[in-house]
Amino acid sequence: MVIEVEDSPDHGEYHIVGAFKDGYWSGLNTSRKRGAPQVTAAWAQLGARGVGVWTEDGFEYLFTIDEA
Repeated sequence: MVIEVEDSPDHGEYHIVGAFKDGYWSGLNTSRKRGAPQVTAAWAQLGARGVGVWTEDGFEYLFTIDEA
């Protein structure tokens, strides 16, 4: 599963390729764009929604993803 967020002046570009292991997905920001933030994310799939933790600059954020 991939989380992709388009480039923005305030936050940069995110391209997180998740690998499935032990019942959840996890991955790193693999954007090759200069200045892309270093991010790790881990999430579990709950039906059509993903729920997880996003770590950026030492801060952890909770997030949800709805399938398109």
